Amino acid sequence: MDIKHDDPPTLFQKDKVVLERESRIADLLFGSISGFAGKLVEYPFDTVKVHLQTQAYTHGQSPFGLRGTLRCVQSIYQREGIHGFFRGLSAPLMGSMVENSVLFISYNFIQDQIKRISNLDQARPLSLGNMCLAGALSGAVVSFVLTPVELIKCQLQVMQQHQARGPFSLLVHTLRNKGILGLYRGHFGTLMREVAGGAAWFGVYESSVKFLLDRNPGCTKQDLSPFSLMTAGALAGMAYNAALFPADVVKSRQQTSSLRNPRFMDVAKTLYRQEGWRGFYRGFGITICRSAPTSGIIFLTYETLSRNFTVEFD
Repeated sequence: MDIKHDDPPTLFQKDKVVLERESRIADLLFGSISGFAGKLVEYPFDTVKVHLQTQAYTHGQSPFGLRGTLRCVQSIYQREGIHGFFRGLSAPLMGSMVENSVLFISYNFIQDQIKRISNLDQARPLSLGNMCLAGALSGAVVSFVLTPVELIKCQLQVMQQHQARGPFSLLVHTLRNKGILGLYRGHFGTLMREVAGGAAWFGVYESSVKFLLDRNPGCTKQDLSPFSLMTAGALAGMAYNAALFPADVVKSRQQTSSLRNPRFMDVAKTLYRQEGWRGFYRGFGITICRSAPTSGIIFLTYETLSRNFTVEFD
């Protein structure tokens, strides 16, 4: 059944859920689902990354390179088995659903506002620079959602088995002892990472899609194959993590520190004094490896849902 442009917007067409393309409801729903799918793939890699970034290593037990990563994987598996790679998954799984829905809603909303303020045609895509700006601002918005989620996640990931507690218990413990501001330990690092990462993530994805479309005249975004969408998403994911990785390392150490109120710059100075510039790239290799499939799946899921469950309404 074809839906005419003068038909009123509706959520149902022939027993199929249909949403208006690029509507806030579509962004909320599809962002949540894509975030859920991406987090399931990403989480074991993220656990290893956080261990590499935060754990102390003795002389001769370097955390750098392939050897350091494999040693970390082996250590987690020997202590806790497969379960160890998924410890604390529930909180970030829910958080990733909120994160991605907020990210896509913010990105599309900010694009609309840029067009409105600049008196640009709403039907035409923004320039790459404006898309990066929209990505950076949406990253700033989502950082306020991410910081508490990542605080709980990082602390659960590095806990020893005898210390293990659930995410809700840790949340209550943090609120009781440090108040609401305690949940925002490491926010500056998260904000830096998300602003730079958001610009890189959306900027590289949109430019990769444009490159693919330019190579195939007459083709639209709706015509791109799943492999093309995953490739564009994978490149975006690697760019996101490479954009400001040192801030993420300092943030992770700040959030798992035993000190009551570790400051971002103090943690960064200590890390540099102990390990030099290499210390700011702990876990970089596995982070880049995990970011490609994760981001590819997020964009593929989002675009596939948009294609199959949305229509244009005038």
